[in-house]
Amino acid sequence: GRGSLEGVAPPVAPAPAEVSSSHRSPAAGGIILPLITLSGMVSFAYEVLWVRLLGFVLGGSTAAFASMLSSFLLGIALGSAAASRFARTPARAALGFSLAQLGTAFFATITFALADWIPVLAGELGAGVSNLAGGALISVAALLPTTLCIGATFPFAVRILARSAEDAAPAAARVYAWNTLGSILGSIAAGFFLLPALGFAGTLVIGVGVNLALAAAAVLFLSSGRPYRSLAWAALAGMILLGLVRPEQPLGLITRSTLSGQSFGGKLEFLAVGRSATVTVTRKPFSRRLATNGLPEASIESPFSPPDRFHESRWLAMLPTLVRPATSRILVIGLGGGNTLGAVPSPVESIDLIELEPEVVEANRLIGADRLGGAPLADPRMNLRIGDARGALMLADRRYDAIISQPSHPWTSGASHLYTREFFGMVKERLEPGGVFVQWMGLGFVDDDLLRGLVGTLSDVFEHLVVLAPGGHLGSGAMLFLSSDAPLDLLENSASGLAVAREGFARVGTHKVEDIATSIVLENESAHRFAGASPRITDDHNLLAWSASRIKQGRAKRDSIASALRAHDELLTGTGELDTDLMVRGLLQKDAVARARALAGSLSGAKRASARGWVALELSGPQEALRHFQDAAELDPNHRPGLLGLAMLEPGQTDLEDLEPREAGIIRAFEERKAQNWGELADYDEALADWEAGSLLYPEAARMRVGWRLATKDPQHARDALVL
Repeated sequence: GRGSLEGVAPPVAPAPAEVSSSHRSPAAGGIILPLITLSGMVSFAYEVLWVRLLGFVLGGSTAAFASMLSSFLLGIALGSAAASRFARTPARAALGFSLAQLGTAFFATITFALADWIPVLAGELGAGVSNLAGGALISVAALLPTTLCIGATFPFAVRILARSAEDAAPAAARVYAWNTLGSILGSIAAGFFLLPALGFAGTLVIGVGVNLALAAAAVLFLSSGRPYRSLAWAALAGMILLGLVRPEQPLGLITRSTLSGQSFGGKLEFLAVGRSATVTVTRKPFSRRLATNGLPEASIESPFSPPDRFHESRWLAMLPTLVRPATSRILVIGLGGGNTLGAVPSPVESIDLIELEPEVVEANRLIGADRLGGAPLADPRMNLRIGDARGALMLADRRYDAIISQPSHPWTSGASHLYTREFFGMVKERLEPGGVFVQWMGLGFVDDDLLRGLVGTLSDVFEHLVVLAPGGHLGSGAMLFLSSDAPLDLLENSASGLAVAREGFARVGTHKVEDIATSIVLENESAHRFAGASPRITDDHNLLAWSASRIKQGRAKRDSIASALRAHDELLTGTGELDTDLMVRGLLQKDAVARARALAGSLSGAKRASARGWVALELSGPQEALRHFQDAAELDPNHRPGLLGLAMLEPGQTDLEDLEPREAGIIRAFEERKAQNWGELADYDEALADWEAGSLLYPEAARMRVGWRLATKDPQHARDALVL
């Protein structure tokens, strides 16, 4: 166990002469044991409090926790070693015990009052999630003063209890046992009851109040010297002052990002200290930010926000029905900001949701329907379970068509065990035959070696695997992993799958099979080749837990991941009958320029020329784009996308006889736009409306439909333009 006296110096055995002259009351032995138990309770309540607070700077990794615990025990050991030299008589020990309690109360209060300065100190030292050495210094600076006083209580308590030299060892054993009992009770009380009920400031008040009461009790019941009674008055004065001046929550520490070290900004709408996490919600004009222990978990858009086309959390919910349209029963691991839960397609009949921290649920309930997509927790299909995902899977009595996992940052101690081979094996056991498992991973948390390890770990468990990048980028954003024991055939099933969740996919800018194709990065054999012989992620060798938090961010890391993936990118191996012009435009609209260029370069003939035309139109300007479209027309006069690109830039030189009505209509609209005849564009609005979202010229058609409406300066037309 983690008794608060591990590693301390052995108590100094009292000399017989000292015992005989102590005049200590035998009743002292009956008093000191309850006092040392209460002292142990308070000591480890402080430890729980400071582990939670320092986690906002150091992160929630096992390594960060180890550095905090080591700092705590170091202070206890040093305090015990120093105090044992002064615990020569029971009277001096009683005085020392009282002073140690006063010191604990004083330093605990001062350190808490300075908590908002910890991020400043961390910035000066470069301490943070990725810098364990700097984090250790922060831990020592924050914990050492208080823990020195905590450690001093042990030798003082032993000396009070021991009546002779022969009593030293039994007394030490009894004090250690009672103190360890208090440490256990204090950890449980603080973590499960005090912090959730009273918060950080309230827990501190309780702890300091007990320290002051212990200081007074030690003087009144263990010391017979009148001069020492002034310490009891000092303790009483401290309790009165504590009642009058209550400490405030360290909001400067709580409302900062553990990753960036910067304040989240905005208005703090929700703050709750739960049993496993401190949850905050901050609001800005168009969105809210939900964070746990300073780690950003989700962005929650307001109802009037434009749709976020690259929201991977929504893709998580829709992928199962995309590949298995008949999916009816799913399990979602992790609530986050409710974006995944809110995007589950309507044909799904039953949703089980597992969330570890009840305060995350309360934060989402507070937000309610004031978000894009409504209130996910009000979904009648949803069955909420509070608890750990692995425990819930072990106890589950049902199987699922799909399991969706979106745990927190992969290095945190509460989430790292949800990325291992053992966990994936548990998931597979809870899937129906042919069921699918969808896993999220932010590319900011891995380098190419860790990404290979994760892909390889999933490939070891599931026979079929597809790796997707919904945002189109290979080195940034997030990736989704779609796994199953049966073939996935993502593109073959996409047409029917899109029909099942058409509205949901439209919210993230996905309308056609081509949009799905640009998201696929690795599939089966290419995933195996990419993973190679990389070390797998297991419970006993969890590379994510120990490495992910220390990965250096920057362009070099992103380029390394992109280069490793590009060598196996399914997008470049063949596009079949897909509309490559539409795919290139889709990638460009997502700012996935490198991948759009790579796709264009992998093509040949007119397809290659027209694809390069769209890239040039986005990056270089119309003159270079025009040359590429002219090349496409020369190579293949029937390649319609190239002809449309050419017509868009030179509308007056295009033969309209062989074109479809919507094609002829938009080209005539291009002529009016080029002449800035905005009023005439209204005549072509019906033809422009035929270019539905996801079609090749939809962006231009939509802009022209907006443009003529705004040109009229009519309020109703302006409202229609806003909708468009």
